[in-house]
Amino acid sequence: MGRNVQKRGLKWSAILWDRARKKQRWITLPASIKSLREAESCQRSMQDDLDRSNLGLPKSDGKSTANWNEIANELIAEREARATPEWVETLKRFVGRFQDFAGKIPAAVLTPAAARDYAHLRALDAEAGAPSTLRKELTFLRAVFKRAGNDIFRDVAIPSEPKGKISFLTELQFEKLLAAAPPERAFRWRVMAFTGLRLVEAWKVRWRDFDLEARRLLIESAQKGKGTRHPFRRVPLCPMLLEALRQRRAELEACKRAETGDPHAEVADDLVFPCQCNWRRDMLEDCASGAVPAHTPSDLRDTYCSWLAQAGVSLHQIRDLAGHESITTTERYAHLCPDQDAGAAAALEQKYCKGKADLEKEARKKIIEIA
Repeated sequence: MGRNVQKRGLKWSAILWDRARKKQRWITLPASIKSLREAESCQRSMQDDLDRSNLGLPKSDGKSTANWNEIANELIAEREARATPEWVETLKRFVGRFQDFAGKIPAAVLTPAAARDYAHLRALDAEAGAPSTLRKELTFLRAVFKRAGNDIFRDVAIPSEPKGKISFLTELQFEKLLAAAPPERAFRWRVMAFTGLRLVEAWKVRWRDFDLEARRLLIESAQKGKGTRHPFRRVPLCPMLLEALRQRRAELEACKRAETGDPHAEVADDLVFPCQCNWRRDMLEDCASGAVPAHTPSDLRDTYCSWLAQAGVSLHQIRDLAGHESITTTERYAHLCPDQDAGAAAALEQKYCKGKADLEKEARKKIIEIA
């Protein structure tokens, strides 16, 4: 149990220290607080607010006087350029739901307690959808109010990453997929499966990002990976993919030189995948043509991580190569790793026997010296 929080009955209580008066008092936390971690986070936030009020510390100077839904619309407009129309509509629904709860009031008036109550109501809503939907909604609202200068969602418990069933292709299924796909799409699926690119990353990658001499790809991470941990990541290129990339680039440069008449024309600044049509539909068609179970382009990212795990690559290295923000996401592939228990037991026994032999050797040496 934490030092500053305690569960009393069905509710959590926390200690707040009045440092100016050198006194303490217990307060009852909202009913939405369910775990020790949430209680400690809420206590730290309230203690910080109390300290700032008593000690005259500076307040946040964000857009706290602005209307929160205006800031939400600004954020949606910024994301509209790189997001799908379906995702933009989803963000608008997030805003509409919270507006029904809070109304059009300045962001500074809303409190962390209101944010916790909203998250609690959404978690109990039978029509809220999957936990992943609630996770996306709370993450977006946190970004809105953080920009507004009143981060009321900072202590709201966001659902963890969903751990659904992994869908990946076996080596035989992948070969059938490549054989059934047209050459351009086969190249697309090969790059996705051997680099672990997200869709939004694949749409932005350019030929200059592929360092064919150093045999690696530099990726500007997107979505969950675009944090302080992984703003960029480097992915090594296997020889099979490297040969396909060189051949594809040579073909494109030959076509460009023939069209422009410039013998030195290059494609370094061109998109690797200029066609951003319905990739899901294309892959479903190729799967049907190759008699392969239906898969989507996102399954190729799972395929990349699954093959690495099956090859014995450590989960920490897979996390870095795939750009996962948390090792928890990578642990979805742990069951695919080779069984190393027998090796660990053998190493332990070897270490013990070696130490025992060294001790016996030292004992014999002392006996000889005494004699």
